[in-house]
Amino acid sequence: MSQLKISFVIPCYNSENTILPVINEIIATVTEKGNYEYEIITAVDGSPDNVGEVLFNRAENNPHIKVIILSKNYGQASAQMAAIRYASGDYVVFLDDDGQCPIDKVFELIAPLEGKYDIAVAKYKKRHKVHSKISEAL
Repeated sequence: MSQLKISFVIPCYNSENTILPVINEIIATVTEKGNYEYEIITAVDGSPDNVGEVLFNRAENNPHIKVIILSKNYGQASAQMAAIRYASGDYVVFLDDDGQCPIDKVFELIAPLEGKYDIAVAKYKKRHKVHSKISEAL
């Protein structure tokens, strides 16, 4: 039997400084587990920063990373839908581009899917530190 594959879908907006730690954590987590294949599908949602360039540079050295560039900002849900079109995994995991999602818990999240369930949703007991300037001002 072949390994199961996880597709990580990440809409990206204004995240040139936060996306690489997220990608690196995905790679480290899945590699450590060892019994899953993976792909990381990023959708740059009309971002005004250089996140697209950052992603293309990282994807050059890793064929598991796919970069989609949307022509303008359509919003998170539209970016997710654009990215999921390219997903080829047995499981699709939606993540944020700012490190808010605890990637080390991904295998707990998908465990019910290996049984009788079709969907699993995470609920955080405690949120990570928010990186946005708006939340810092509040």
